[in-house]
Amino acid sequence: MPNFKKIAWVGGYPAHYMCELHCRIEKLYQGRIHFFYVESNKRLRKQREYELASLPVSHDIFTNRSWFRTFHLIKRINDFCPGLIITAAHYPRPIWLSAIVFILRKKNVCYWSDTNLQDILLRSKWWQFFKKIIFGLYLRKMWRLMYIGSQNREFYVWATDRTHFNKKGIFFPYPHNHGRYAEALNRNSPQGKDKYSFTVISVGRLVANKRYDCLVESIALLPEEIRNNVVCRIAGDGPEKKILIQKAEELGVDNLIDFAGAISSDQVTGFFQKGDVFVLVSDVEPWGIVINEALSMGLPVIAPYWIGAASDLVIDGITGIVLPDNDPSTIAQAIARLYQNRDYAKQLGVEGQKRVEVMGYDLEKAVENFCKLVNDFDAHQ
Repeated sequence: MPNFKKIAWVGGYPAHYMCELHCRIEKLYQGRIHFFYVESNKRLRKQREYELASLPVSHDIFTNRSWFRTFHLIKRINDFCPGLIITAAHYPRPIWLSAIVFILRKKNVCYWSDTNLQDILLRSKWWQFFKKIIFGLYLRKMWRLMYIGSQNREFYVWATDRTHFNKKGIFFPYPHNHGRYAEALNRNSPQGKDKYSFTVISVGRLVANKRYDCLVESIALLPEEIRNNVVCRIAGDGPEKKILIQKAEELGVDNLIDFAGAISSDQVTGFFQKGDVFVLVSDVEPWGIVINEALSMGLPVIAPYWIGAASDLVIDGITGIVLPDNDPSTIAQAIARLYQNRDYAKQLGVEGQKRVEVMGYDLEKAVENFCKLVNDFDAHQ
């Protein structure tokens, strides 16, 4: 058997879906791959306690906040002696510092991130100018550029150029387990759902840039005959919760909005089953894996065009409604449109479920393309 070189994955502390991917590829490359996780802070892990998942066996976690953490990380990677290094994004700081070190050492370093070109274009021209110079120099040194979708792909093209990207780009989507969500939908029927109500749902951290204030206002703007038959359920927790509850009270819709709090990852499918439409209206959302989850559960999605997943999975009038902005009145019009045509809404959900599977925005494609990446690396050794 050939003596294949080792593989190092360097990234932040993983979400539950990343843990599933890492455990899958660890089984495929047992003894050959090791995972190096750099925590931004322990509070983030505390916030993710609802994400139930097991880490791969072969891993290290770097929690020390001092600069020595970077040296410790570089030493551990160096001791592992990998031939291929995959860096997942560039934050926390030790990740990109270690990437630079190993690029200078002529190692094969890959870059995977969810950076969305739409988010870049929202910033000032000067900020874009310096970002392009810095990332252009950084990304051109990468052995492969791993992209999750079209907006992320265009970021790589913007930072380097299309010819460069075409030589180095490889599709590597977020590892959403489409099969598990689709099976949950087919296996169970919605429980406790009022046949007279139309349920709008959303899942996410209750922070300012998620713009749940816009969603709350949109419920208040619905025509009275619709509003009286609509329920909005929001799963998640965060610093904006009290503000949002107060806003709902001031608008007189607190009886129509349920702040369900954080729910564990194994309860998400049950939460989706009680919905009729999923809404995500963040100001900034590089991808938004909850859109994959909603579509896999057969729900139509309402989202503005700049959200990463909306560019690839939410096709206006086919799998959901793509918004030109996240103004509350625009959101309200979209909700009313689906409320008034339930059969149409259900058809959008059916087509959305098909699209996630056919387009390969799921765990199976991520594993398949990871294997292609490694095979390509092995072939060039």
